Amino acid sequence: MFYRHSLTLALALALSFSAFASSSSTNIIGGTNVSDSDPDGASTVALVATLSKGQAICTGSLLSASLIVTAAHCVTDERGGVLSPKAMTIVFGSDVRAKNRILAPVAGLKRHPGYDPEASGKDLNDIAVVRFAGGLPPGFRPAKLLSASTAIPNGGAAVLVGYGVNTMAGGGSGAGVLRKVTAEVADGKFAKTEVLIDQRNKKGACHGDSGGPAFARKGKDLLLWGVTNRGYPDNGPDDCVHYSVYTRITTQMAFINSAARALR
Repeated sequence: MFYRHSLTLALALALSFSAFASSSSTNIIGGTNVSDSDPDGASTVALVATLSKGQAICTGSLLSASLIVTAAHCVTDERGGVLSPKAMTIVFGSDVRAKNRILAPVAGLKRHPGYDPEASGKDLNDIAVVRFAGGLPPGFRPAKLLSASTAIPNGGAAVLVGYGVNTMAGGGSGAGVLRKVTAEVADGKFAKTEVLIDQRNKKGACHGDSGGPAFARKGKDLLLWGVTNRGYPDNGPDDCVHYSVYTRITTQMAFINSAARALR
């Protein structure tokens, strides 16, 4: 499940999440904590996968009252196969350790058929759709999508949100707390389906943020356009302070719509 510079975080923890490292720091990398009342976190959830050697955390975005978009590698097991829905849990709340967190079972999932966990390069189809049961808890709502016709300009601002680590010191710590940061778009046309984010100023996504959102802020609204995929370059240092690659969601609507129909 953890290939090259995917931004999934492997964790050894029980389903109680009691082993998450506590952190009072105010970073995603270089960002700020998102409280339960912050509307910027109302469409973001955590996904926890149970693997043979422990668990892994990813992030996802709400598309509807029962569907989440995330990264394909977040629903991929250590052998490259698709995880069973029973191996995954959805967590609602700004801290996965909090007593008021809400857990939801996964009812089904679809990984992009063109995704290959061993592939490198560009346009990797690193996207998946997950269906969960139980509906939305109070305070949560589906994300609004940025229109396909709206360009993502180089140098523009991208709001990134995720449950990943806030420091890579000591191998990474602080995962499980929802954070947000504003980063700069390095290349809005990095590939046909992908956008490149500049993290060289130590602001951006890191391990555990995989599958999470990139938003454009329009007035008071956050409009979802991206899914966190991987660090870049593929052979670069695994330190989260170079570049990150995001899938542009509207380029994958054929897959998303097909997955949504199949998961009904």
